[in-house]
Amino acid sequence: DIDLNAPSSRSEDENAIIPQYDQASVLESYNRFHFREGTIQGVGNFPAACADVCLGACARFGVNTRLALDAGCGPGRLAIDLASKFDQVLAYDLAEGFVDMLQKSPTKPVNVTGFVGNAQSVHTLPPVVDKRFDLIVGANLVDRIPDPREWLRASAALLQEGGLLVVFTPFTWLRDCSEDDKWFGGVRRDAEVVWSLNGAIECAGSAEPSLQLMKTPFHVPFVIPDADGTFQYTYSQCMIFGRAPFVKEGVAMGMAVAPDSAANFASPYGTE
Repeated sequence: DIDLNAPSSRSEDENAIIPQYDQASVLESYNRFHFREGTIQGVGNFPAACADVCLGACARFGVNTRLALDAGCGPGRLAIDLASKFDQVLAYDLAEGFVDMLQKSPTKPVNVTGFVGNAQSVHTLPPVVDKRFDLIVGANLVDRIPDPREWLRASAALLQEGGLLVVFTPFTWLRDCSEDDKWFGGVRRDAEVVWSLNGAIECAGSAEPSLQLMKTPFHVPFVIPDADGTFQYTYSQCMIFGRAPFVKEGVAMGMAVAPDSAANFASPYGTE
């Protein structure tokens, strides 16, 4: 069982990474981002769109829907929507305020469990240890944690055979969150441009077990209403990785696609 009243085990360094998420105005802003209905500037609900992509990918590639893990879940809309098809969904976030919002949400079904956890040590979290997941999703997470490469590798090891790891990220790297040698890309190394998308695909391919890119990456737009009344409008890149063997094969891409390629601009709300 998960002790939701246990004291936080966050280190001082972890607390330094997420102070803005403990502010009431920011919590309310993210609550609107997760649970608002309708559109903002013509853009629909991002966590709901992410859930649609994940569930569509599971259907397309014949993935079991027993157990899912939402990494960096925020207030929890994505986890709640996944629970409509999955037998059980675990969801964690380093920000206690977000987890508290999820646990108290009137829309949270009984098959969703939220808990405080550090993405960098996901494989050691008590609710996760000894479990293998059919789906792991990280939405707008990797560019806000100290070592995205380590999280991706640890997540790969937690997947069932035939399971999916779905990563959504705008690749808005910040040195306040991670050193640039931990980034998938967005830098020059040896005078060469390193694309974040290519770096993520290479990291997944070198993980143990190795993950295969199942579909050409595509963009999902989102708008965040900030506490000051302004809006952040941007796109999150979606990458769907799978652990072999698969019930249904993906594109079996052997080469990464540059971020500015037209091949990356597939429909943002589906897997076809």
